Amino acid sequence: MRIPTLLAVCVFSLSAGTAACQEAVSGTDTVIAVSFKTLAKALVAQDGIQRLTSRIETMDDAEFSVRYKEAYGMLVSVPGLQSSYGLKKGLSRKEMLAVLKTWDGRKVCALIDSVPDAQVSAKFNEYLAYAQERGAGSDPFKQIQILWGRVVSELRGK
Repeated sequence: MRIPTLLAVCVFSLSAGTAACQEAVSGTDTVIAVSFKTLAKALVAQDGIQRLTSRIETMDDAEFSVRYKEAYGMLVSVPGLQSSYGLKKGLSRKEMLAVLKTWDGRKVCALIDSVPDAQVSAKFNEYLAYAQERGAGSDPFKQIQILWGRVVSELRGK
């Protein structure tokens, strides 16, 4: 999994149906989820909706479709997904851009908070497996710090 995909999921709010998502939330799940939810909210506070809009505008339809499908898979269990947030299965890039015009920071933060902690943790565990395959280590707290550092650098434009 690539870093931009993980961040897009954080912003969209970070796959349904995995066994880990259906188990009780552990302390580690909570720590990981709170960390990434806080990160996602920080991105929103730093003009994240505009950044997301700009990224979507530069994507072609095929790339958007792949990224949206992954993000939607994490959000599908969120109550009021279509009625409150305007998100539905198979949304086109053009439709998503129209939906983003209706969002504000509070709405996005509510969406972020509604993603189950176990789901966020399961997605991060996928990333850890990927990092371990690349030889980057498997310490979850170190990997969280690495991801935070990358996002902060991106926010600063470096």
